[in-house]
Amino acid sequence: MPHSPPSSFTSLRVGSFNVRYDGRASEPIPLPPTRPPRSDNKRFGEKPWAERRWLVADSILWSELDVVGLQEVLHNQMEDLQQLLGEKWGWVGVGRDDGRQAGEYAPIFYRKDRFKINWVDYFWLSTTPSVPGSKDWDAGQTRIVTVAHFSPLASESEGFYTLCTHWDDRGLLSRTKAAEIILDYVSKLGAEGKLVVLLGDLNSPAEEDGYRTLTQWKYTGGKEQSGATSIADPPSSLNRPFGDLNTFTGFDERQSDAKIIDFVLFLNNGAVSEGLSGGKPWTVSRYGVVPNLFDEGGLASDHRLVVAEFGRA
Repeated sequence: MPHSPPSSFTSLRVGSFNVRYDGRASEPIPLPPTRPPRSDNKRFGEKPWAERRWLVADSILWSELDVVGLQEVLHNQMEDLQQLLGEKWGWVGVGRDDGRQAGEYAPIFYRKDRFKINWVDYFWLSTTPSVPGSKDWDAGQTRIVTVAHFSPLASESEGFYTLCTHWDDRGLLSRTKAAEIILDYVSKLGAEGKLVVLLGDLNSPAEEDGYRTLTQWKYTGGKEQSGATSIADPPSSLNRPFGDLNTFTGFDERQSDAKIIDFVLFLNNGAVSEGLSGGKPWTVSRYGVVPNLFDEGGLASDHRLVVAEFGRA
C-alpha cells in the first residue's frame, strides 16, 4: 500500500489592512477613471480613494499574501479592489449595516487559485450577534465579524479558519465585550488542532482590556494554556518584527497619534505550539508592518498593512 504523500500545505501568508473608507462613495469614480477626483480632508493629508486605491492594491500584491482581512471597505471599494487585484483573487463579506451592501465591510480577500471556501459566516458584536446592524453598550457604530473556513486546493482535507473584524473606536466596554463574543464563538468552532487566525483593526492597544481579554492578558500564548480559550500575538523568527511598530499613523506625516491597534493573531489551541491532530506544528517565520507612505502617491491609508507568515516543516 503506498504511503500518503506529505502535506503540500506548508505555508500561509496573511495580512490585516484598514484601507480607510471612501469619503466620496456617493460619487464613485470608475476604473479607468473618467474624471479627476475631488480632494477629501486636504488639511489632514488624506487623498481621495480614487487616488489611493492603486497604492492599497499594490501593497497587497507586493506582500504576496494568500489571505488578507480588510476594514472600512465600502461596496464601491470592494469592486475597485477586486478589479485591481485581478482574477486570481476572490472575496467574502457583507455590509455591516444590513448584512448585504450597506455600510462598511470587514471582508476577507483570498487567492482563489490556491484556496477554496468551505463555508462563510457573519456575526455582529452586540447582544444579538445574528441581527444585522445591531449595536450595544457604548459602541458608536455597528461592528461585524466575517468568518471563513478555507481549504488549500492541493490538500482539501486540511482546513483553516480566518476571522476579520473592526472594533469600535469609541466604546471601551464594547471592545471588551467584542473580545468575549469572539472567544465564545471560536470556542464553539470545533477547531482543535486547526489553524485559526484573527485579522483586525481592534482599536485596542495592548494595555487595554479589550486586547487583554482577547489574549487572556498575555502577549504570547504559553504552553500551559490549552483549549480554544485565548488568542495570542505571533512570535517571529526574524531578529525583530519587520518595519515600524505603529500600525495606525493617521494622514498627518508627523504621526503624533500613531499607535499599535491592528493585529494578526492566532488561536492558542495547539495547532501552532503542539501540532495536534497528527500534523506538524505551525510556526511564525515572519511578522511585520508594511510602510504606507509612497514617494509618489502619498499615504495609501491612515493605517499600515500588518503581515504574518505561518509555516510548517
